[in-house]
Amino acid sequence: MKSILLSNFLITLSFCQDISQEAKDRFGESSEVLGVLRDLSYRGWLEDWWTRVNNPKPGLLVIDLQNDFITGSLAVPEAEDILELAQEIIDWQNFTKVFFSKDWHPSNHISFFSNLELRDLDPEWREKHPGNISMFDEVVFARDPPYSQVLWPDHCIQESEGANIHPSLNYPIFAIEILKGQDPEIDSYSAFFDNGGNGDTGLKDLLKDFVTEVVVIGLATDYCVGSTTIDAQKIGIPATLLTDASRGVSDTTVESMLDRVQDYGGCVSTWPEWQADLETWHRAKHIADTMLRQFNSAHGSVANFYILVVTFVLVQFLVSE
Repeated sequence: MKSILLSNFLITLSFCQDISQEAKDRFGESSEVLGVLRDLSYRGWLEDWWTRVNNPKPGLLVIDLQNDFITGSLAVPEAEDILELAQEIIDWQNFTKVFFSKDWHPSNHISFFSNLELRDLDPEWREKHPGNISMFDEVVFARDPPYSQVLWPDHCIQESEGANIHPSLNYPIFAIEILKGQDPEIDSYSAFFDNGGNGDTGLKDLLKDFVTEVVVIGLATDYCVGSTTIDAQKIGIPATLLTDASRGVSDTTVESMLDRVQDYGGCVSTWPEWQADLETWHRAKHIADTMLRQFNSAHGSVANFYILVVTFVLVQFLVSE
């Protein structure tokens, strides 16, 4: 039995060494490359990573390119400027999956300024903010725990013209729509979950085992596009936000969101840069970093120590008399 285990262990070790050598031949032997290969090997993920690197299956998330965000009640500045490039990206033949998200709000949605009087404000917050409340203010509603919400103009109401995807855009026949923000009591910036981190739209299950990474474009960079990119990273899907195919509400909040995206391990790029990166170490490292980040988030830094101990004990057992 021990000889069989040893034989299998040595075969696996040899296979990992072959992959490591191929990776070093392709990307070089810098300390960064060697460190990533070592960390992936410890976790038994080297083969999975190498498969993703060599067989890219990117997905595209087109976020909220709806009439109300382009020419309607909540038009994002310069939103029309990205439509031509967005169509070029949508038409790229190498995306494995393409999703269009849509805000799909009921008329009594909590994010609408017009509905402010429908719900009680948090009394402690109101005591500190006694003045008039205006459109675009952030308020806190009374609930447990209290719920913060920016107040927007009515937008993307279900079945309205404003909720439709802009008519200049053509869907691929295999594109899938993801509807978000349907719960009247909570907003949903991300195409994955609502703003409380729940309210799963189903996008995670449609993507998780079918793509190696996602590209995120649309409106608005500082809200729905950025939030979707961050949530993709959180669930272990390497995500890149394309700034040339997205627009934001304000420069200040865009800058803050792009910093957050990168803090969560996401990439910020442009369409030409992303295409040029497909065969580079930058993309390979992004995939590896996302895999390792998710592992460390789930198991904690102490996991590295236990992996080393288990590996050492296994080797000692296999080679002992």
